[in-house]
Amino acid sequence: MSRTRLDVVLKKIRDTLGGFLGEIEVLAHYVMNDREYLRVRIELEAGFIEIREYLISGYVKNYAYYFEYQNKRVWWNNKPHHKEIATYPHHKHEDGVVMPLEKHDLEDFLKHVKKYVESLSGEKK
Repeated sequence: MSRTRLDVVLKKIRDTLGGFLGEIEVLAHYVMNDREYLRVRIELEAGFIEIREYLISGYVKNYAYYFEYQNKRVWWNNKPHHKEIATYPHHKHEDGVVMPLEKHDLEDFLKHVKKYVESLSGEKK
C-alpha cells in the first residue's frame, strides 16, 4: 500500500512537535484518484493546531494551517485574497494582521509553532 499525504503529515507532526503533543485527531481524510484532502487537529497543553490540505497529483493545491495558543492566533494559507501582499496568494495572519509569507510549507509552519510554544513555556522538547 502506498503512503498518503496524511501519513507524511502525521510523521512531520510527531517528529517536529514531539513532547508538546496531546491528542492528534484526523477530522477528515479522503483519497480519490489523484486527489487527496486531509484535516487534522492537534491538541496542545494550552491550545491547538488545525491543518487542512487539498492535493492534486501529490501537489498541495490549497492549504490552511491554524495555530491557537493561549491568546495567540496564527494562520497561514493560500486563499486567493489579499492581492496587495507581495507573496500573494501565500500569506499569514497573526492576531488579525495580514503579512507576506515567504516559506509556506507545513514543516516551516510546525517549526514556527514549536519555536513559539518553547518561548512561552520555557521548555524545549
